[in-house]
Amino acid sequence: MFTDFHLVIGTFNSLALVILNFLEGVTLLILMIHILFPISYEGFHLYRKSLLNRMKVILLFILVADIVVYILFPVNYYLPFRIAPYLRVVFFILNNRNAWYLP
Repeated sequence: MFTDFHLVIGTFNSLALVILNFLEGVTLLILMIHILFPISYEGFHLYRKSLLNRMKVILLFILVADIVVYILFPVNYYLPFRIAPYLRVVFFILNNRNAWYLP
């Protein structure tokens, strides 16, 4: 007759982790397309000349490494330091830096 609330809360926690990891994967896919797609119409030689493009690719590799480490080494007892949210803020700043300059 009684409900075991530990089971219910554990189910909600697992569901939240699955949803958040799915959204993180979607965000990574969008960033990869946005950063690497210009190679197809600029060409690799023009794309790599820009310091901004090289920095975006390096930060993208660091973001992928952070997500891979997070997936391979799950930590249940404490909140590990993740660099992914900070890198997303840096990507936002780098991609919108031209919109901040006023004429």
